[in-house]
Amino acid sequence: MRSSPGTAHPAPADRSRRAAATRTTLTVALAAGTGSLDALAFLALGKVFVSVITGNLVLLGIGLGGRGEHQVALRVAVAIASYAVGATAGAAIAGRARNDQPVWPGRVTTALLVELVLLGGFATGWELAAARPAGAAQVALLGVAAAAMGLQSAAVNRLALPGFSSTYLTSTLIRAVTELVHGPRHHVGAKVAALTSVVVGALAGALLVTGAPRFAPAIAIGLLAAVLVTSTILSRGGGLLTAPEPADG
Repeated sequence: MRSSPGTAHPAPADRSRRAAATRTTLTVALAAGTGSLDALAFLALGKVFVSVITGNLVLLGIGLGGRGEHQVALRVAVAIASYAVGATAGAAIAGRARNDQPVWPGRVTTALLVELVLLGGFATGWELAAARPAGAAQVALLGVAAAAMGLQSAAVNRLALPGFSSTYLTSTLIRAVTELVHGPRHHVGAKVAALTSVVVGALAGALLVTGAPRFAPAIAIGLLAAVLVTSTILSRGGGLLTAPEPADG
């Protein structure tokens, strides 16, 4: 007996929804890596973030105005400038979002691969500094990590996600609360998952920095590598992630 077309081949709308759910899962994994890298930077690279640029702007003001805080201002300036450079490169590599793009464009994977190279360089420098960077090494590692986060921000921006990101999450919190109050609520779960993932990643990163510092970069690198492998496999030969953007996404 022949299988019905719906059984053998999922309807395009169902396939798009499954692809969007997979994309959300991959982005949430990236958010956990972001949390771990921000924790590492704050605890070991001079009390500066590598993705929370709004917080860094406040720190920059404190550094410029406070006595004896000029080194903080320098590190913050390096982080912001490096993030901007990474975002610029990421935008050039990933390209602009289009209405007819697949759920996971191939250029996003390319941009994330460049980020993986940057994080590999970061891990090498971290190891050479015996997980205790200071002075120029600290500033250099901060710049590399911030550039990697800027690149990821631009790459994920190409995905045109429904109101959340893997790096800048203040607007994600606002949208989640707004949707809980006013609706529609069908994307609230993704936003809450991303916010929770950052906290869990930061917790794991902080535990490694304090308990096993040599392995502190492993979370961000491991999660990014897993996302790259998964997205590559699911995109090959017209795979799941080549589905078009779902109408409600």
